[in-house]
Amino acid sequence: MKIEEFYNALPWQVKENAKFPLNYATLTSEQELLVESLFDYERENSKQQVRVNDIISDTTIIAAEVQEVADSIKELQSSLEKVVK
Repeated sequence: MKIEEFYNALPWQVKENAKFPLNYATLTSEQELLVESLFDYERENSKQQVRVNDIISDTTIIAAEVQEVADSIKELQSSLEKVVK
């Protein structure tokens, strides 16, 4: 989504309460800089959240694989104990 679309999609009440113009094209330079900074921050925050979710997913998969290995080791240990007895 482009920043202009993002801004124009905001509810008019929010912009009006903040004393901002209803249309992106009529922002002052300072207002535009603020909106761009907020937009960039939110976009970067979203990317970081996706990365965190990917890491959580990866660690969940790794944990399951580690559990499978641990279970296999227990089975092997049990089999070896039977052979020894």
